[in-house]
Amino acid sequence: MELIALYIEDYNGVLDSFIKLSSKFSIKYDHKSLTIRKGIDRDIYYDDIPSTLLIGQNGTGKTTILTFIEDFHYENENTGFMVWHSNDKIYVTCKGIQPSHISTHYSTKIIYNAVDFFTENDIFTIKSNNTVDFNSYLFGSRKGTAKNFIDISLSNTGRGKSNKKQEIAKIAKFINAGRSLPDTINQDKISILARLSLSGAERTKAILKDSDFRNKYGDMLISLFNHYYGKYNNTPTPYGYPSKEYQFIKYNDFMSYTNFKNNNWGLTFFSFIFSKLSSDRELAHSVSDVIFFTLTSILYSFSKKLTSDKHNADFLYLKFVVALFFSNDRNYINEIEFTIKDHALVADEDKVIKELIKLKKDVNLVQEIIYKLFSSNDKIRTNELELNFYINSPGTAADLISMSNALPKEFDALFSIEWNGLSSGEVSLLHLFSSLYNSIDKINSSRNKRKILLLLDEIDLYLHPEWQRKIFSDILDMLNEFNETISFQILMSSHSPIIASDFLPVDIISLTRGHNREIVTGTLESIGFGESIEKTMSQGFFLKATVGERVLKKVEELVKRKNDRSFINDNEYITSLIKNKFLTYILGVKND
Repeated sequence: MELIALYIEDYNGVLDSFIKLSSKFSIKYDHKSLTIRKGIDRDIYYDDIPSTLLIGQNGTGKTTILTFIEDFHYENENTGFMVWHSNDKIYVTCKGIQPSHISTHYSTKIIYNAVDFFTENDIFTIKSNNTVDFNSYLFGSRKGTAKNFIDISLSNTGRGKSNKKQEIAKIAKFINAGRSLPDTINQDKISILARLSLSGAERTKAILKDSDFRNKYGDMLISLFNHYYGKYNNTPTPYGYPSKEYQFIKYNDFMSYTNFKNNNWGLTFFSFIFSKLSSDRELAHSVSDVIFFTLTSILYSFSKKLTSDKHNADFLYLKFVVALFFSNDRNYINEIEFTIKDHALVADEDKVIKELIKLKKDVNLVQEIIYKLFSSNDKIRTNELELNFYINSPGTAADLISMSNALPKEFDALFSIEWNGLSSGEVSLLHLFSSLYNSIDKINSSRNKRKILLLLDEIDLYLHPEWQRKIFSDILDMLNEFNETISFQILMSSHSPIIASDFLPVDIISLTRGHNREIVTGTLESIGFGESIEKTMSQGFFLKATVGERVLKKVEELVKRKNDRSFINDNEYITSLIKNKFLTYILGVKND
């Protein structure tokens, strides 16, 4: 199934416009009469993937045409029709208008419900747009989703932390699955930065600064610490050390602290507990310390769920910190549960049980993430109360994101992931190819042969000219991986003459706007296949010149005042840079 033409009666400021989209047919629409004749099939050049490029200045209707096609997936009020060809049959999907007469040797069928037509014929549309959708920004985006339509545009990608993680996970899975990347991207350069925030110390400081809080709860916290310290001292000490059951206590450091304070520590033990955070080097090499400080952050959020009173929640949190410090990886949940039961101001027992079950699950997952971060990273850097893990393995990145996505949303501030050292162009390419591949792969799960119409709107934005030169060919290569089960068609728009040079001239639709708000179309057949980019720019992209306006004005001024030797001498440095022999001859200057 191939879309070969469309007619816009009234849509988005465009009126009465017929656009031919396939060079394989001779198609005309005049006085409501549609004529279709068979032409020359040139799809072999595109690996049998029909491809058309729309070019034109801003405002000529490139995006409008692509959006008009998209809107046939929705029940909108736009009026017009689209013409499709498949197996020597013509289908015309209509909205509010239809041709009064169709002249063709093909059998024809008028379709009044485009949505059903797409579903019955397994036609899918995938849209990618790298531009900012200002219409959606200013007036709101289209509400709801459409069947058989997938939007992978950059502007449609969520900006929140969870959406960002999903985007990175999708790209990481794409790479990890062994999918070939465009050779413009250095796969060795692709890495992620995982950030782990350790905010428990700052929260503890803020709580203890409150004099009313210290006066009310200080003695109880000291009593609790003494209780656990007494149990610790009575623990069997083989070989002169307490049992390794206390994974969060460093024996020598703790003994130095207690001996120095001589049982008169007041509330300073909280400063001691969090003192490791000031030792960047030590923290970066201690999994148990990182687990401990991460758990304190989790327990802070946990305490807020159990009581709405701020001081009560803060008191419960600090009790959790003490209990955690004197626990191990097998009994700390029990210690937390015991602390809650001992805390008279937490009354809702059912809620406590539910939250404890969730806490245990979340803590186990967080520990898995931390162990994976330490075992898989290529480099660790500390930044105040933050650990940065640099990871070069896409597979590990995908696993980490999958694990972190299973955590509650409240943990987003605790753990985040971003690309490390990739340019906007590289991220744009990775987004395009991974999104395209994953979308096609989902569609490909059916046994039926499906059809995909790709609407690629200015996807060359952010890309270096060399990448623009290769991107269309790279897309065709990727689509060929699915050519046994899916048939494709590409409709593309661009301002790039480099992109245009990859299309046959007959498949480049040049757009201008008429005086009556219609789109006027033409082709670049006069340019010729394989023509230079400079000629394509000057003849196909409506440029007045192939140099910048500032240069053009200066050259015109130099030529106009060539006999003014004083002016020429004042511009001697500029004229010395001119390499064009004809221009130097006109100006009467000699450059070696």
